[in-house]
Amino acid sequence: YVDFNGDNPITISVNTNAAYKLARKWNLRLQQIACDSPWR
Repeated sequence: YVDFNGDNPITISVNTNAAYKLARKWNLRLQQIACDSPWR
């Protein structure tokens, strides 16, 4: 969960370790949740 105040853009970073020489494939899913949602 990332709380967003509306004043600044959201930045998400994924830090990895360069010591592992693996082919990486990322599947990221972002979803917006309403402010009054019980799932919040």
